[in-house]
Amino acid sequence: MFVDVFPFYSHRVMHTGKLILFFEHNELVRAVCLKETERKLHVLREDGKEGSLPPSRALHAGSYTFPLDISRKALLDMLHKKAVHLRKLQKEVALEDLWKKVIGRNKTMRGVQLAECMFGTAAESDHEAAVITAIMQDRIFFKLQGTQFVVHSQEQVDRLKAKARLERKRRREIKECTDWLKAAVRNKKAPRTNNSLCIELLKDFAVFGTDAPRAQDCKEVLTAVDLFDRNACFELLVKLSIWQADQNLLIERHGIAHQWPPDVSEQAAAFSAVEDLPCSRDREDLTHLTCYSIDEPFTRDIDDAVSFTPHADGAELGVHITDASAYIAPGCPIDREAARRGASLYTPDGKIPMIPQDLSEDIASLRARETKPAISFLISLSPEGEATGFRGTASTVRVSRKLTYQTVDTEIARGGKFKNLYSLALNLRDRRLAAGASSTLVPELLVRVNRNKRITYTIRDRETPSQLLVAECMILANHCAALLLKEKEYPALYRKQSKPSQKINHEEEPTLLQTLTRRKHFSRIDINTRPGLHSGLGLTCYTTITSPLRKYLDLVTQRQLAALLRGAPPLYSAGDLKKISMDLQPVLTKVALVEQERKRYWVLKLLKKRRGKKIEALVLEKKSRYWRIVLTDYLFEVNMKASSSADINPGDLAVVIIEHVDLFNRTLRVRLA
Repeated sequence: MFVDVFPFYSHRVMHTGKLILFFEHNELVRAVCLKETERKLHVLREDGKEGSLPPSRALHAGSYTFPLDISRKALLDMLHKKAVHLRKLQKEVALEDLWKKVIGRNKTMRGVQLAECMFGTAAESDHEAAVITAIMQDRIFFKLQGTQFVVHSQEQVDRLKAKARLERKRRREIKECTDWLKAAVRNKKAPRTNNSLCIELLKDFAVFGTDAPRAQDCKEVLTAVDLFDRNACFELLVKLSIWQADQNLLIERHGIAHQWPPDVSEQAAAFSAVEDLPCSRDREDLTHLTCYSIDEPFTRDIDDAVSFTPHADGAELGVHITDASAYIAPGCPIDREAARRGASLYTPDGKIPMIPQDLSEDIASLRARETKPAISFLISLSPEGEATGFRGTASTVRVSRKLTYQTVDTEIARGGKFKNLYSLALNLRDRRLAAGASSTLVPELLVRVNRNKRITYTIRDRETPSQLLVAECMILANHCAALLLKEKEYPALYRKQSKPSQKINHEEEPTLLQTLTRRKHFSRIDINTRPGLHSGLGLTCYTTITSPLRKYLDLVTQRQLAALLRGAPPLYSAGDLKKISMDLQPVLTKVALVEQERKRYWVLKLLKKRRGKKIEALVLEKKSRYWRIVLTDYLFEVNMKASSSADINPGDLAVVIIEHVDLFNRTLRVRLA
């Protein structure tokens, strides 16, 4: 049955035995009408197929009548001869010449009129059919409208010609791509020369699938070689040595910026040539303080450092944040790019920094034994760990030593200065808990991949002494910044959090199950220009400024605070800050997703080596069709199909077997051992 798409004629025409033209799937078809009723035409097509269509679908009915009392083969032979004759006539149709004759006369013309203009007054129905066929195959000079043809204007013809040229170019490219791809698929080795367009189509489809920018072109090329599959495209690109086996497609899929625009590179390079860095006389000289940075061994973009000076009635804690605002002015190329990236992106196999390395890892990084500009908080602490006063200042500091968390843990165990600082940090945390803090720290899986693709992983307790020490110092500095901004009524981006839906008991050491399931009770963090309670931290107001090299919101807040400290007006209004925050939210969501999914990829690569092996899991949740479990050695959560024969409940330890790992789609299937 032919689909009714083009209602061409509404008046009554006798069709039986006639040659008719009609459209099917946007193609003009020739056929003989074998039989007609008021609602249907039964036709025999040129390709020998029969079917029915409404009379309104007939675009043209010829004057010649085919004998219907002959054999089907004879009728088809006659139809073929007629088709050959029509094609010969069609070659005589010069549409552009015809168009030039009639443009300006009438806006619309009937097919018979156009045939007479082309072939003269002696034109017959076959001439009309030839003209109509030529017009419908060309569609540049005329357009069918109802039962007549619209004569296109000069502007329309020019536009349609340009479109036709582009389409011809596209078809040539598609053929070249298809030919090259067939050779690439057929041969075991990669072709000597690459077809750049085809490679781009392969990349786009591997990354975006049917959402690729040129999805239709991708489909045409890939279906020609039966390769309409994203994973197959990816594997072919690996085979062709265009991509690595562990290529990170998430960067492209989520539109993460990872190359520096020329103006950003130029500005970063210009900093390298500047001798007079922003350690000006307007800053308080704190280089006499013994400052330490505490980070992971591989960290190079060092945002913060601490100093600790005991005295008779307590101690002075110094938290020193690199003053990135002294280097990066609002609206400059580096600032615009940092806003576009939102935050530095960290994955097991590398990072995409928010700020060029010339600045973030060198000039603005608080590297040991180098004098740097900073925003410092000098906080007076009682022996019981109570903050009795503080002041903020634009400063210059000099970090004495770069320490790792592991080194500080060792120093704390030995006693001395870091032991005392740790004790004060414990007191600070206890005071927050007493004020209602309700945060819970989930152990963190650290995955690292070296240049040789060797994967190492550890589960880090976020409550090691050094981790707690640094966390409390930074929380206190951020709280002090919020208090200053609030007191001086400078617009700022505060972080607020409502109380959890369930009371958290901090008196007992939580189990892994409790730690993982508590998360659902916590409210999301709200970034707002009005200060308010942060229940998770137990603080009346809170902001973040301690990572200006890695987080754009911290850089923005630091600029506002720096203006306050030097007595200048606020750089941002509340409206400016709201817009910045709203614009950043989708970017930060993408960054977090890429970090999470890329870590998942490398853990799955580890698990793939253990396919068929037994592994321990903790049951988190039981549903009707599946169990939610976590593989305890990897802190990797996965759904496992429920089994009616097994009776396991949340909190139970189970042994599971790795059944299948799909690295491309980052999925894992396990079953009970």
